[in-house]
Amino acid sequence: MSASTATAVARGSIYRTYHATDLAGNTLTLVLHFVGSGAITLHVVSLRYNDGPVLAPDARGIFSWAAARDGSLTSLVQDVHAEGAHEVATYIAAADQTTITHAGPNGVSTERGLVLERLVTSNGQFTLAH
Repeated sequence: MSASTATAVARGSIYRTYHATDLAGNTLTLVLHFVGSGAITLHVVSLRYNDGPVLAPDARGIFSWAAARDGSLTSLVQDVHAEGAHEVATYIAAADQTTITHAGPNGVSTERGLVLERLVTSNGQFTLAH
């Protein structure tokens, strides 16, 4: 995926347009809005598959982190929403583990290492994965 355009609209606010093509030649155009520094808020503005309609999904996230003096990551909080789903992943480097909180019967899980939340799209619908 490559960023083809970036438009700054205000200090700390930028829109980016990304284009991706899969091996079958299908294209995806994705417009994201980023706001902030130190903590970043991300909002998926739109997506479009091939020549289909432009979709405006409900997908957003807030990412905040802390670093040691040497620049190494000490903690990362990922608060991600997609089409009604919601997960919060909190990584603590000292424990080398990520705690993931989400709705459902198994509301909290812990995994070793840094786990990154992902927004996954299929036919215009976003889901969460890690």
